[in-house]
Formats: sequence, C-alpha cells, structure tokens
Amino acid sequence: MPEPMPLLPSTAAENRGPAMLATLYSSTILASLLVASRLFSRRIKLGRWFADDYIILVSLALVYSLVGTITGAISIGQGRHAATLHLLDLELAMLLTMIGLGMGVLSFTLAKAAVVILLIKVLHPPPWQARLLWGLITGNTIFMVAASAVYFLQCSPPQALWMVEVEKKCWDPLVVNSIAISGSGFSALSDFYLALYPAINLWSMEINNRKKIALSVALGFGVCAGTVAIYKCTTVPELLDKSDFTYTTSGVVIWTIIEANSVIIAACIPMIMPLIERWFGRSLLSSRATPTSTSSAFRFGTTVGKDNQTPRYYNDRGESSVESR
Repeated sequence: MPEPMPLLPSTAAENRGPAMLATLYSSTILASLLVASRLFSRRIKLGRWFADDYIILVSLALVYSLVGTITGAISIGQGRHAATLHLLDLELAMLLTMIGLGMGVLSFTLAKAAVVILLIKVLHPPPWQARLLWGLITGNTIFMVAASAVYFLQCSPPQALWMVEVEKKCWDPLVVNSIAISGSGFSALSDFYLALYPAINLWSMEINNRKKIALSVALGFGVCAGTVAIYKCTTVPELLDKSDFTYTTSGVVIWTIIEANSVIIAACIPMIMPLIERWFGRSLLSSRATPTSTSSAFRFGTTVGKDNQTPRYYNDRGESSVESR
C-alpha cells in the first residue's frame, strides 16, 4: 500500500467527531424522551404495554448500541483523517463504525413494524390494505438485510473491509453502491407511504378538522424519516471510500442516526397525544361543535371504528370495544 501524501497542518487538524457526537446524543435523547412518554401514556390508559411498544424498546436499544459503538470509534479517531491515525486505531475505528451503522439499519427497519401495528390498530384498514402494509415492511426488511449483507460480504476475506494491509478481492464498487442506494431508496419509499397513507384516510373520517390536522401531522411525521433516507442516499458512496474512511463517512453516520431516531419519534408521537390532551385540556384538539363521542377518539389508545364514526378503545387485555360515551 503506497504511503499517503502528508497533510497540511490545517487539514490534519480537521475533526468531524464533535459534530457526530452532538447529533448522536441530541437526537437520541429526544427519541428516548418520546419513547418514555409513549410508554407512560400506554401504561396510564391501558395498564400494560403491547407488542408495538416492545418493538420500539428494542429499536431504541439498537440506537443505544449505535451510539455506544460510534462514541467508541470517535474516541480513537473516527471523524479525523485516516492519515493522522495509528494503523491499529484506524482499523478499530473502521470496525466499530461499520458495526454501529449495522445497528442503525436494524433499528429503523424494525421500528417501521411498530408503525404498521399502530396504523392497523387505529385505522382498521380492509384486509388487502393491511396485507399491503405488512408486505411493504417485509419487503423493506428483506431489502435492507440483503443490502447490509452485500456490504459486509463484498470482500474476501470479510475482515479486509476494516484491515488495511490485507490482500483482498472485492466486488465492483459500483455494484455494491447501487445495491446500497437502492436499499435506502426503498426505505424512503416505505417511510413516505406509512406517513401519507393515514393522512389520506383520516380526512374521510367524521372527526373535527382540528383533530384531523393534528392526527395527520402526528401520524405523518414519517415524512421526515423519508426525507432523511433520500438525502442519506447521497452519502452512501462514502462507505466505499477506504482512502480516508474515518473522515469521509461522518455524513452517513450522522444521517443514519437521524433516520433511526426519526422513525422511532414518528412511531411515538401519535401515542403521546393523550398526554397532550391530559396536560393542556381536551379542547386543544377538539371543536365545540363536535359531538363528544367523536372528539374523544384517539384518547389514550382509543381508535376510530370500522364505520369511521364509532370510537373504540382497548381494555387491559387489548380487546376492542365500543366507547360508552
């Protein structure tokens, strides 16, 4: 391997580590607060947590794994130019970064299943639409797992991905790059569909406009995750640049953590609306002219029934029944 050209002092001093740390911790703290609020809200009304709550907890745990590994990588040189690092530090930083990114992909892929469970529980879609939602998430999961596998297995031996002075034989970078970008693009498509689907359906329901807007925004927060996924596509080629891996991959690290936390936040915002009504009053999302039975929908896990008129709620056993009010 040829010796790298010496860097100018100003270039050698460049460090993107602080920016990565700021993004890691600020977005993860926000997501953690939303998850805690979601769990508190569900416990108050329903007295227990359900499958989608546990999925979100696992997804958040994967985010914590991402934060831990990237923090470790930054402490030994991630964010700085590779030429300024000791060889062992460089290889360890590359390995930790790759592991962390893998945890991030698993996190936002898993969290989307919780979003689907929420949408089915709230909107009661016809069977074919429910199958479409699950098919979309299944396809997204297969696509992302396959793209990750291709990335980690693109070289022989696999450890050549992070070991610099190892003879290796790798796939054409254009093939790996195309698969990775396609995976990110499909992830963005699923985010947009999961965000726009409920917004379209809510406007056909007999709910006051203020609540329609609030719920559309809450359930449609996934648009942010989709936008992040699209932008992240432009940073994917950084993963194939091994000449200065620790410096050039800062962008994909930042946008991966933002995407993972955005999906978690999107899954939690609708579930904390009952807390907002509890703290600020039911009138915040209701209209005086709207009947009580309609305006009470979506409180603490309540949903609108299949007839789009009768509010329903879930008891402590998760069974659906008609609200008496």
